[in-house]
Amino acid sequence: MRGDMRVPQHDRPSVGKEMIEARLGWIEHPEYGIDLPGPGDYQAPK
Repeated sequence: MRGDMRVPQHDRPSVGKEMIEARLGWIEHPEYGIDLPGPGDYQAPK
């Protein structure tokens, strides 16, 4: 079985080692979540 293409059920295919590694990196280290807001995000509006 070739491992140079990943086709998720609800997303676009990833073809090639570079694209697959980028996709897996995004899954492992998402840039969203409850841990990202800082003190400036909780200030009362002026």
